[in-house]
Amino acid sequence: MFSGLTNLHKKRRDSTASTRSKLPLVWKLIIDELAIVVGVVVALFNIPQLITIWANHDISGVSLTSWTGFFFGSIFWLYYAILHKEKVLVLTFSINLLAHAFIVLGILVH
Repeated sequence: MFSGLTNLHKKRRDSTASTRSKLPLVWKLIIDELAIVVGVVVALFNIPQLITIWANHDISGVSLTSWTGFFFGSIFWLYYAILHKEKVLVLTFSINLLAHAFIVLGILVH
């Protein structure tokens, strides 16, 4: 059922490979380094929610459904990143998964 999607993904990667190689190497290296920084910084945006829940013991306005969805979404994306050996995504979604787990746990505890 999903083998067609896998082939589509591979075809898309193969067809864009020639486009990617046209970028200057320096620009590609900058984007690769920037991806690491952006991935970590965006994952750290969970910290205010963690502080609100764990330090202030305030869960008003925090949706268990939404954060549980984010948690399971992070599991999927982490698995995807590991499967495709995407180190930046592994780092980003590992941080997200940990943060989302503590947010969901905090909602359940408080």
